[in-house]
Amino acid sequence: MHVKYPETKMASTLLNVGTGVVVIAVVWILALVFGMMLLRASGSAKLGVVPVFLLAVTITLALVFFPRSPETTPPFKEIEVEPHPHLIGAEIGTSTAPPPRI
Repeated sequence: MHVKYPETKMASTLLNVGTGVVVIAVVWILALVFGMMLLRASGSAKLGVVPVFLLAVTITLALVFFPRSPETTPPFKEIEVEPHPHLIGAEIGTSTAPPPRI
């Protein structure tokens, strides 16, 4: 019997998504919060929204186009699994006893 196991460890996940997705979500939440605060300011401080937006776009593009790990699945290594010596020739889950009488 052949069993396949991955050779390398998969990237860690948080809430079933990768860490890059979590980082992008946090960056955009912070950008929206700072953007709303800057829009409520008076005068030329409102123009601070533009650099905040551009910084969020830059971080997002960097994480999308330069991922930390490859997109391909890791190669699998085949391992030969030997059966237990007492089970050789035996059928698992069967019995030679007659069925019970009802």
